[in-house]
Amino acid sequence: MIKGLLRLCGFLLVAAGFVVIVIDGTSSIAANALRYTMLRDTALQVQPASLGNLEARLRAIDPRLWEPVASTMLKAPTSLTLIVLGIVFLLLGRKRREQIGYPSRL
Repeated sequence: MIKGLLRLCGFLLVAAGFVVIVIDGTSSIAANALRYTMLRDTALQVQPASLGNLEARLRAIDPRLWEPVASTMLKAPTSLTLIVLGIVFLLLGRKRREQIGYPSRL
């Protein structure tokens, strides 16, 4: 059950990543330059207050968590982030391989 849910989330994230690639590709062609959507821009479009809350919480834990770590991660392309996260979910939800040559019962 959990593995199926992980696989479903993984496929949805990979599909969303490819949708963002198409959107970024369209805007790159229109601008005649390479353009991509940063994760920060996507987070601000989806829920603007969440980014400020995340910054406040990370700075409360340790100020170094926000500046070098989180701010760098938020500059990553949204498409790449979604696809990598989707692949991680797909790997976590994959079915166990059957071992060939080993009897299932003794």
